[in-house]
Amino acid sequence: MTGREVDLAYCEDRLVALYDVLNSGRADHAYYRRLSASLSGRVLEVGCGTGAAITFMARAGLELYGLDPAAGMLCVARHRDGGDLVSWHEGTIEQFGEDGPFEMIFMTGHAFQCLLQDNEIMSFFKCCARLLSESGILAFETRNPALRPWERWVPEVSEVEVTSPTGERVKVWHDLVEVDDDKVTFIQHYAFQASRDVIRSASTLRFLDLDALCLFGQAAGLRLSWVHGDFEGKTFEKGDRELILGFKR
Repeated sequence: MTGREVDLAYCEDRLVALYDVLNSGRADHAYYRRLSASLSGRVLEVGCGTGAAITFMARAGLELYGLDPAAGMLCVARHRDGGDLVSWHEGTIEQFGEDGPFEMIFMTGHAFQCLLQDNEIMSFFKCCARLLSESGILAFETRNPALRPWERWVPEVSEVEVTSPTGERVKVWHDLVEVDDDKVTFIQHYAFQASRDVIRSASTLRFLDLDALCLFGQAAGLRLSWVHGDFEGKTFEKGDRELILGFKR
């Protein structure tokens, strides 16, 4: 998220239109909304995508900001219900023009895993530390690498069929390409049945464990406040699918 090319899944119009279809009914949105419930002031979502999470927080007392490097995703965000209640910004957190302070900065949809290099992750934490208020919260989730979730990113497990907003049926599946240390590369396939088009989007995600995540936060002057293992807020255990972290100054 520091100038790398945006994955095709987030910039090709037909794939952008499918994003909310493939990611509906998400408990993560409710989780971050609960975190914001006692706040008043400014809230920033980094990697906001189509804006579903940040618009879900709209209420009196909050000034909402959505930041994403993909123009196509932000176009959807601006036109969704509640989109007029959010200040939308295209770019990365390093390019973000607002000075803060923010009462909460968050990432969801496992967007944190798109930060692949140590310098990207360190820059993200430092920018958040600079933008947060003295009592502010940084919160995000990442998949637990101990469970090796990428082993299920194969066609026979991952294939789903959905209906696009235009009414076309689309088959979607993943192919695992490579596991290189803590980085996992895979291809998402989208087969449009009426047009017979198949679009492929390659992505790479990084899987960091809790110790590594804490070290990055500490180096930026942030302290770990909690680790949850699911979006209901249970305390993290090593067999949980999610690492949901909260940092404070």
